[in-house]
Amino acid sequence: MKRFKIQLGFALMLFLFLPALVSATTYVFPYEGFRYTVQSETETVLTQTNLSEHETFIKGLGTDVEAVLANYIANGIIMEVIPEDGGQIAVSVMNDPYLNAGKAFDELTDEEKKELIERFEESGLYESCELRDGQPGAIRLVSSAMYASMPVYSLRYVTLAHDRFYTLSRTIVGREISGEDELALQGVLAGIQMFEPRIKATPEPTPEPTPAPTAEPENHPVEAEKVKGNMALDPVDAIIYEDTLTVTGKTDAGADVRAACNREPAGQTVADSDGAFSLRIRLNVPGENHLVIETDEASAELRVTAELKPAKVTIIEPEPAERSFTRENILVRGTTVPNAIVYFNSELINTNVMANRNGAFSIRLAFPRAGKQTIRIRSHLKGYSDDNQILVLERVMTERERLAEFKTNAVQVDYSTLKAQPQNYADVPFIYRGKVMEYTDYNGKPCALVCVGNPATGLWLNPLYIVLDTEEIPETGKVATFYLQGEGITLPASGSYTESGAEEEVPVTRALYVMDIR
Repeated sequence: MKRFKIQLGFALMLFLFLPALVSATTYVFPYEGFRYTVQSETETVLTQTNLSEHETFIKGLGTDVEAVLANYIANGIIMEVIPEDGGQIAVSVMNDPYLNAGKAFDELTDEEKKELIERFEESGLYESCELRDGQPGAIRLVSSAMYASMPVYSLRYVTLAHDRFYTLSRTIVGREISGEDELALQGVLAGIQMFEPRIKATPEPTPEPTPAPTAEPENHPVEAEKVKGNMALDPVDAIIYEDTLTVTGKTDAGADVRAACNREPAGQTVADSDGAFSLRIRLNVPGENHLVIETDEASAELRVTAELKPAKVTIIEPEPAERSFTRENILVRGTTVPNAIVYFNSELINTNVMANRNGAFSIRLAFPRAGKQTIRIRSHLKGYSDDNQILVLERVMTERERLAEFKTNAVQVDYSTLKAQPQNYADVPFIYRGKVMEYTDYNGKPCALVCVGNPATGLWLNPLYIVLDTEEIPETGKVATFYLQGEGITLPASGSYTESGAEEEVPVTRALYVMDIR
């Protein structure tokens, strides 16, 4: 992930085209859509690409560069601001999981803001969720935990821009959140300036397999079968999704009531003065259970099937439209039964996370390279049956990555060799810089005749045809760099552009990128 550290004047020239004579240091994150201007000369700013510059400082924190970088990538941290008095403030960016149609936080209606806060509250991850006074608008989130008898608080500000959430987090150990902590976050927030929304391609959703729904067995109440005497049992469900069952009924007043499950003693009680009784019986799970309830004078029996309740998993995020993406990691969030362990397994992923007391879980999965991953998700908790789900995620290459891959795979090819054996370079990537001499049409697409040879005389020769599949269409007379693949065929070109001065067959190529037009 590319980062730039520049002086503010230079940053403004490059990105905002304004005059530059400002001395404060600015960190620009073009792909995340914001820049941060340092608020104090005494603060330290760490990013994914400048950690090696602060190796001594990082060692002083009791860690190393590799561990910090791994933590940044795993948690989507773009930068950390460390004031002179300590206490890191992490800034992270993630896609808006609530799909607010590209709105910034301050553009939301009061109802939309209320809905956002409710969604954070429903996650069960925060003790308080509320609107923060001030500009830009944000949601203030607080959570806490105990580690080795030490209270640890987390204070977060979350704002919305560019279809994404921008989160500022500060962790406070051993004391409650103070006004100074609030001011520190507000200071960093004040130093962040968002760019205008970027135009970005919407990746096509990748179809994913839909697991066949599991047919749930039909359930219905069953009546007890009286065997003898004064014994009446209340109806129970035929299928029990627990490992115990409470049986209630009536018999003779004051009678000793005994229960057996599959011929094994399962409990006893005494009927009250009206003959009413209640017995809690442990069942054999899973399987059929034959229950006999009796006194010395009466008995009745029931047959029920016990099944474990599934530890059902529901994936909340990413939603189907967000499961094809270009970033290097993605947050998976969902719900299951409280305190269950949720396992994630695929060709490259083998990890797990524990759901909280409300059943909510979240995990950030790393995608170091482009490609599709079919992730098997399994929720497990003792006393429940495992639930299995399939989640298909695909990381799509960004234009930068495609361009880098093209450059890596490109071969160097001499023009005379390409011209003599064009069939050998069909679909082979290579790069030429040349001048656009004229245009023609090739199957409905613009096709430039480009000369790639420029002797010292300044005369452009060595023509080839370039079919343009790109947004950039250089004008006639312009010089550009073309990222090409051979078509394996030739077309005739005028002798005005050939070294022989006669009409010749020249290669046909296709441009995937056109760069550096002059």
